[in-house]
Amino acid sequence: HHLEKHIDLTPVQYVLQRFAGSEDNESLDAMANLGATKQEAEKKVMKCKLVDEELKECEIRYNAKGEQEYDPKDEKNAVALQVIQGRRKGKKSEAYEYEVKWVGMDMSRTWVPRSMLFAMGYKKECQREDEIQAARAGLVSKVLSTPSVEAHLGDFGLAAEFATHTPIRSLSAGQKVKAVLGACMWQNPHILVLDEPTNYLDRDALGALTVAIEAWAGGVLVISHNEEFCDRICKEKWIMGDGRLRKEGGEYEDEKMEEASKDQKFFTDAMGNVHEVKANTLTTTKDVKNRIKQIQKKLKDHSKGKADVTQEEVYQMEDELLELNQKLQEMTEKGA
Repeated sequence: HHLEKHIDLTPVQYVLQRFAGSEDNESLDAMANLGATKQEAEKKVMKCKLVDEELKECEIRYNAKGEQEYDPKDEKNAVALQVIQGRRKGKKSEAYEYEVKWVGMDMSRTWVPRSMLFAMGYKKECQREDEIQAARAGLVSKVLSTPSVEAHLGDFGLAAEFATHTPIRSLSAGQKVKAVLGACMWQNPHILVLDEPTNYLDRDALGALTVAIEAWAGGVLVISHNEEFCDRICKEKWIMGDGRLRKEGGEYEDEKMEEASKDQKFFTDAMGNVHEVKANTLTTTKDVKNRIKQIQKKLKDHSKGKADVTQEEVYQMEDELLELNQKLQEMTEKGA
């Protein structure tokens, strides 16, 4: 969290400022500061142009080295994303489409599939819009006002005297933790990630946090050295010690991750969910092309209502398809 940047604000003012505009401005700032990795910067992205209000990939040619590249003349027509202005479910499938405004085209709006925007290098922009939509959905019943925020922080044990009338610099360490916990729960998240949440909490506050986590219906990921706290709230634990990572809970009691059977085709997690173990068998361009065709066929059948596929599986196939296309391009360049 970034409380130290807001020490002259009261906790209520901090929440009001952080979530102004129905967005978690602190989260968006953190995403923007991450920047692109060198690997991401070197990835080749799809270049597209608008033809009769539809996106078409720019023409590809072979250069003197026999490598594929976009035709420089056609590449000049490539569009660049300015802003995503909305999201909807696709007409032919359940996959999301995004309303995009292009640079230099004020009157042009295009609905673009999620997978195509990912291929064009706009994954982060799509994820930001997803966060905005999720935040708005979670805040339907909440009003960002001083009385509402004050009552919300009161649910986390921070009295109005400290929430509304005391600057953060004057709060105790435990009160700051309560302010942070209250702020991160303002948008009604589905998953909560807590890094050493027991630090600075007194016994009563720690007991209240434990009871609240046990009663909460969402998912919780905790990073902590407090073994007693973890034993009470965690159904599955991943423990790092002495250079070894092991998992406890369910099927994984004291099992080294690297010792999983190579012949194992399925595994069951601590919640009883069965997962398929996927081996990396795509070692040639032919294997990759065949897998791409399989996924494309499944997605096509799904769009026609011929395949019983969940929305989560559609997202997974779209992501895998993007990765396979990138892998095929890399293998082709290396002459694999």
